[in-house]
Amino acid sequence: MKIEFAYNVGHFETRLEDYIYINYRKINNQDVLPYFIFLNTVVGVKVEKITTRRLWLLEDKFKRRLHDLIHFQLIGTNGTHIQSLINLEEICDGCVNTLQTMNHSKNYKKLHVTDKLFENIAEYCISKSKNKEECFKELDNTILSIISCDELVIWINESRVLPDEGTDPKYDHRHMPREVIDIILRKWNVKSIKLSILHITNEEVCSVEWLRYDYFTRVRLNDPYLENKQSDLNFSHVEVSLSYSLYCVRDLGNRQLVVNEPKGYDNFIPNIRRMFPTDQISMELPHWYFIACNNIEKKMFSSI
Repeated sequence: MKIEFAYNVGHFETRLEDYIYINYRKINNQDVLPYFIFLNTVVGVKVEKITTRRLWLLEDKFKRRLHDLIHFQLIGTNGTHIQSLINLEEICDGCVNTLQTMNHSKNYKKLHVTDKLFENIAEYCISKSKNKEECFKELDNTILSIISCDELVIWINESRVLPDEGTDPKYDHRHMPREVIDIILRKWNVKSIKLSILHITNEEVCSVEWLRYDYFTRVRLNDPYLENKQSDLNFSHVEVSLSYSLYCVRDLGNRQLVVNEPKGYDNFIPNIRRMFPTDQISMELPHWYFIACNNIEKKMFSSI
């Protein structure tokens, strides 16, 4: 079951927060409980997988109520059938019920990670070490090879800010620790990649502690691509989702920029090919934003 809050990114400031989509069906706030009851009692649905997206953007009262309904109407009723629970922790900061469910519902066919997770891993390893060699040893011990996944989904926020930017924040991609990404790809035996470029997430402010140390290589997908080393890995498929992007999808389509400075997205596809080599790359474009698709196709093929 997929439960998400979807909205037109171009109308972010004026969006309503009293509805969600359940398996792509729009459900208003007051209809969520009757709908769950209907699924349980009338249809007799046995929910095995629950994936939530962007529920943290909902109004607080609705968000707390929805969290409890998911636990007591879906997970509570069908607890023995739950195999996968993805992303519910972002609306409760990992409450006891959510963490307990996640502990016994691991899904290794598809794993979701964020750019924030890469920062957290880097900073954890730094905190446990006294130098670069110890840091990389800690990294090797932290990322375990007992996990493997067919597809790794990486959520990348294209509008993060630095903690000290004050009243004039520079919304942009932020650096990620390359060695953390690479060791995850290797030790988890990742076969394919999905990069979801998101205009906004609940992890807006990036971590900077790891940047104070010259341990990890800093990478961004919109950096000059010659600065990024070519990976020796190869993936069966790389999918790039721009359904919830604003900056990237705008600049890739060569639309007239509404800002004076481009954000470097001419390097976007070449950097993806360097970091995640593949013979098959696809791109999911948004339905709400007109872009010149032929220009994107030219950029994809010219990057081979």
